[in-house]
Amino acid sequence: MISFLNLVDRITPATTDADREYVRSHCGIADGWPVITEPFIQWVIEDTFCNGRPPLELLSSSSYNVLLTEHVEAYECMKMRLLNASHTGMCYIGYLMGYTYIHEIMLDKQIEIYIEQLMNNEVTPTLPPVPGIDLEKYKRTLVERFSNPHIKDTALRVCMDGASKFPKFLVPTIVEQLKRGNHPHFCALAVGAWIRYLGGFDEQNKPITLQDALADELKLSELAANTKPSAKQVLHVQQVFGVLAENQQFAEAVEQVVQLLYKVGSKETLQQWVNQAPSTK
Repeated sequence: MISFLNLVDRITPATTDADREYVRSHCGIADGWPVITEPFIQWVIEDTFCNGRPPLELLSSSSYNVLLTEHVEAYECMKMRLLNASHTGMCYIGYLMGYTYIHEIMLDKQIEIYIEQLMNNEVTPTLPPVPGIDLEKYKRTLVERFSNPHIKDTALRVCMDGASKFPKFLVPTIVEQLKRGNHPHFCALAVGAWIRYLGGFDEQNKPITLQDALADELKLSELAANTKPSAKQVLHVQQVFGVLAENQQFAEAVEQVVQLLYKVGSKETLQQWVNQAPSTK
């Protein structure tokens, strides 16, 4: 019997025609849907089997990177708040800056500073203990993984379904930091960039292809387009943001991001936001 809970940490971009052709020409296989992945992989498996289990501990030092634990939740939290939140944080601002691929976004020095500070200063302090994981090493590995030019992960793929991603990946960090009396400066940038993206047109006034079923259901694109200086109205959508709109400081920060994005553009907004980051001890 398979474990009750397990977690796979591996980036898998969408399959392209070029991938199919590569598999056909190099492997002699006509595969309509080959799965392209990065080299990194981690399996976290809850060690609760009903009648014994295979010797999965023998794979702990293998390329499968299997980790057995009694509690998968801490590892899931780490992955969602570091990897997934960083992906979500960079994709919208990066797309608005004109980048096509995630590795191109990460090559931008200001993006790298932004993501590292998001992870180090805002996310990491909210994480539960994660046994057997060196968080500093994991974060360094994430930067390397995001920067990998060979997997060709597109910003548009990562931009999909933001309305479903924010409640799981970024909102918990925001809520926890606000409870502690801290200001999640870079989380506000991530939210503001998404609201600007929801407006439906990029900085060259070209339409953005939105792929987000929940955003469509909640009519978020209409709300963002009709009230672009007033991000607070989008924050009031509780299915995505809960009660974050009630925190005046955070709501004003998000609104400032959106106003800057329309006024001076994404590159200048990012530069200003990085420069305005609160100092850390």
